[in-house]
Amino acid sequence: MVSRFIPDSIKYGSLVAKAAADDEVPTAGYLQEELKKMTLDPDSCTGVEDALLARLEKRSSNVKLKTLRLIKMLCESGSPSFRRDLQRRIKEVRECLHWQGEPHPTMGDLPNKMVRETAQQVINLIIDTAPHAAAPPSGLGLTPAPAPASTAPKPEPAPSMPSAQSQPQLQPLPLPQQSISS
Repeated sequence: MVSRFIPDSIKYGSLVAKAAADDEVPTAGYLQEELKKMTLDPDSCTGVEDALLARLEKRSSNVKLKTLRLIKMLCESGSPSFRRDLQRRIKEVRECLHWQGEPHPTMGDLPNKMVRETAQQVINLIIDTAPHAAAPPSGLGLTPAPAPASTAPKPEPAPSMPSAQSQPQLQPLPLPQQSISS
């Protein structure tokens, strides 16, 4: 029975290791999509979660940062069970809040600071219990409901000409009388 799960765990581990490699190259989009799909299956979801949390134990800022970004992406757009399961195992992510690795040769402490900031974002996202509703699909004839009349902004009146009643009435001037000669 146990041998059946070994290939799957190796698959999850190698995919996560590829996605969170120890380099400064961003994670490829196809790897992110593959991980999203894997979280939809409950067994795969647990394997991906285990592999990601194992990557957080590495001593590299690059690995930690990429792993935290993957966790954040999966919490936002992966299976809801992934986020729910991470709520029980948040300890590994919390340890990244105090990460102090080796300074980068050209960037100094910036990668370590980015790890700490991303860890805080991930924790806030994991702990947030509000359901993350996706935007309604576009192109299906869905339009937002109009605001109620009481809260709708009132249009500003267009500048108008002064009314005729407010201006003084002009009287025609009398013309001088000319005599008509015959």
